[in-house]
Amino acid sequence: MSHRQPRIDQLTYVNDKWVLLTEKYETDPIVEQRLYVGPGSFPKNQIEKTWKKGFRIRHISYGQSTWVVLFERKHRPSPAQTLSTSNEIPTEKIQRAWDQGKRVQFLSYCNGLWILITERPEGNIPVNQSLVTNTEIPKTEIEQYWSEGKRLHCVAYGQRNFVIIAEKPIDDTLQTFYATSSVAPPGVGSNSTFPTGKIQMYYDRNRQIHTLLHVPDHDLWVLVGEEKSVNQAIYFDPHFPKEKLNKLGISS
Repeated sequence: MSHRQPRIDQLTYVNDKWVLLTEKYETDPIVEQRLYVGPGSFPKNQIEKTWKKGFRIRHISYGQSTWVVLFERKHRPSPAQTLSTSNEIPTEKIQRAWDQGKRVQFLSYCNGLWILITERPEGNIPVNQSLVTNTEIPKTEIEQYWSEGKRLHCVAYGQRNFVIIAEKPIDDTLQTFYATSSVAPPGVGSNSTFPTGKIQMYYDRNRQIHTLLHVPDHDLWVLVGEEKSVNQAIYFDPHFPKEKLNKLGISS
C-alpha cells in the first residue's frame, strides 16, 4: 500500500449495515494491510499466524456470522500485542495490563465476547489511561477526562454497559461526543435511522469519525468525532463491501 492511497481505518457491522471508514494521509506509517474474513469461532489461531509475519491488529468486528480482523504492518516493528477474550467486562485484565506497563490498544464487544488487546507503548511512554463503566452514557466522566487533557480512546457497549477507555494523547486532538436517537420518526419506512446527516456535518467541519456505535438498548447512535487533518470517507451497505475492498487493494 503506497503513500497517499486510502487505507482502512475501521470495518464494522453496525445495526444491519457494514460500515467502512477509510483514511488518506500525506505521510502514512502503514506499509501494508491485511483482512481476515471468516465464519465460525473466534479466529485466535489465524491471528497468531499473522502476528508472526510482523503484523499487528488494528480492528476486530463481527457481523452476519462473520469475523473480520484488520491487520496492519508499519515501516518499523511495532510492540508485541496481547489478546484476550472474556464473557464479562475485563476490568481486572485491564488493571493487570496497566500494572505491567501496558496500554489498552483495542476494546470491543462482539458476538457475546469482550475483546481486549493490550501492548507496551512505543518508546516506553508511561501509560496514562482511565476506565469508566456505566449503564448510562457517562457524561460527567467524559467531561472530566477532556478537562484533564485526555481523549476517548475506546468506546464500547455490551451487556447493558458503556465501557470507555480514555488516555492522554501525544497531541492536542479535540473531540466531540454526540448521541442521537436511532428510532425513525413516524411515516419513515425503516424502523431505524442511520446518522448520515450528522456524519456529513462532522466532515464539513473538518472532523473525522473516531467511533460510530449503535446502542439498541437505548435506541441510540453514538458518535465520537475528532479534529484531525485526515481525509476520511465512509461507506455503508447491508452487504459486505468486497468490491470496495478490492479497489483499495485489500483481498478478503
